[in-house]
Amino acid sequence: MFKLLKCCAFTTSLNMQLFLIASLPISPANSSTVTDTADSAGEIIISENGVGPITGQTAFEKKEIERLFPQYTVDKVIRSTEGEEFPALQVAENGEILLVINPDYTEASIFSIEVRSSRIRNSTGPGIGFTYSTVIKDSLVSCCTASSEEYSGYVICRDSRSKHIHYLFSGEYNGPDGELPPPDILKDWKIKEIIWKPR
Repeated sequence: MFKLLKCCAFTTSLNMQLFLIASLPISPANSSTVTDTADSAGEIIISENGVGPITGQTAFEKKEIERLFPQYTVDKVIRSTEGEEFPALQVAENGEILLVINPDYTEASIFSIEVRSSRIRNSTGPGIGFTYSTVIKDSLVSCCTASSEEYSGYVICRDSRSKHIHYLFSGEYNGPDGELPPPDILKDWKIKEIIWKPR
């Protein structure tokens, strides 16, 4: 039987932060366990310390992100939530969005990084397209909760071995808003995004 792991304090905070997350199509893929932030080919890798060359000390500046990702296209975009606009930085290659970098309220530091592409590997193992049943059987996630407001219908879980990595699961469920799907439904849900937060 699959478990349903809840964590009220954690999820109340993160649900508020999920206002910064938007949905884009993702192609599922498997992932290998790695330990570095980049391999010899310059591949972007998620780690406890950051996403590729980005760390918690990286400034939210287009020129800085361009310097860190010279082989990719970096664009400043305007996003909105509940009618309020805010800037974000988008890292892409050949039209495919790899990362979306969101600022904190000062717009000087990074608040979160949304990993949107299955091409980006995760040092802790789970990748975009992995099912809940796959990650829960190895106790790879904890503190799961149903998201709310404009992101109703998603479930967010924290990586059980990390203070910075979270997983956004998506799937079909017709239950009440804000309610976690039962285990027999949630087991088939898949990771849609990997979210890294410096704090």
